[in-house]
Amino acid sequence: SVFRLTVPRAPAPPVAAIAEPALDAIALDGLAVLVIDDEAPIRLALADLLDAWGCDCIAAADADAALAQAARWRRPPDALLCDYRFAHGNGIDVVARVRGTLGANLPALIVTGDISAERLVEIARSDLPVMHKPVNPARLREWLAEVATAASGAIPGGPPPPPPASGNSP
Repeated sequence: SVFRLTVPRAPAPPVAAIAEPALDAIALDGLAVLVIDDEAPIRLALADLLDAWGCDCIAAADADAALAQAARWRRPPDALLCDYRFAHGNGIDVVARVRGTLGANLPALIVTGDISAERLVEIARSDLPVMHKPVNPARLREWLAEVATAASGAIPGGPPPPPPASGNSP
């Protein structure tokens, strides 16, 4: 069998009609972000990305190093990006420890490459938002923009909601 389908071509939308999401317009300049990941390449890549967006960034391999560096920082961090899997403990414990020292309302995001059902259930029980590695820069920027907006007082309430779920890993 042979089939042929003819469909009229739709006109391209005008350039002005394509709008960037509102959160992309929010400047991240000066947003203080603490990154904790025991894998140096990932930690450094996240720090470079955040620096490129204008964030002030501290990157550390574990909670001890992060807290030591944060103690020398000129102000408390606005956000925490934390890996899930560490040689000793997990990201949920690290976030709890950092929040216990720096403030319970510190917005935190778990970043993980672990996709096992048991780990994902454990993270879900923690009520911490999660992004899967490799991190989607657009979704990370969206989350940080929500943090920046909440920190500026434009959005009443606490930390931003988790990143939007999708069929793809963010």
